[in-house]
Amino acid sequence: PIGFQMQDNSMSPKIPKGSIVTFKQKDKYDNGDIIGFLAQNDENLYIRKYYNKDDLLFLNPSNDEFEPLIY
Repeated sequence: PIGFQMQDNSMSPKIPKGSIVTFKQKDKYDNGDIIGFLAQNDENLYIRKYYNKDDLLFLNPSNDEFEPLIY
């Protein structure tokens, strides 16, 4: 497993800022899984809920104050 510290409140209240989150890499993710995502050309790690629909990747926060990321 790989561990990271939550840097913002995007996944609050489930994962508050400052929490240590561990991930285990998988070959396939299911809709609703919480994943760590490193976007191309971006140095930030995003911790979000994974959804794949119509060949688009949606990374949704739990906190409505944050926008979803769409790739």
